[in-house]
Amino acid sequence: MKTPPLPKRLTEQVFQFLRKKNLTLSIAESCTAGTISSELVKNIPGISLYFKGGVVAYSPKAKSVWLSINEKDLETDLVVSESIAQKMARNIRLKLDTDLGLGITGSAGPLPEKNSAVGVFCLALADRNKTLSKTIDGLKLPRNEFIMAATHQALKMIVEYGTTKHSI
Repeated sequence: MKTPPLPKRLTEQVFQFLRKKNLTLSIAESCTAGTISSELVKNIPGISLYFKGGVVAYSPKAKSVWLSINEKDLETDLVVSESIAQKMARNIRLKLDTDLGLGITGSAGPLPEKNSAVGVFCLALADRNKTLSKTIDGLKLPRNEFIMAATHQALKMIVEYGTTKHSI
């Protein structure tokens, strides 16, 4: 079964928000394996003015090395947790010196992450003042569909942030 593409309108909304507010974005991805970054780059000409880069930190070691997340935190907080997603978002924002940082971690399956069920992901969006996060659980989807659902929710989180009165 072919996974349906994301609505291009969603990536365009992210771009319009970043452009209107003149904000920069960086992304730390785990369970989406670079799909969020890819959707922005392949669909939006001019995104390079606002999207400064990202990292696929798939393993705990990568999260530790590339995102400066303490290995003890990865053991204590669970790799798939809002706490780790928040640290991913804050640290990628700081490392790439952007206005916003997005972090996402989850378990697409087929095997669960240590102490985490398949079908759950946590995402966080950080600005210089605060970090918002949420967990989506109970997704019983094939791996590719899970990745696209998580990507959709991450982009939607940026759009929703842009339509509320968050100060940066």
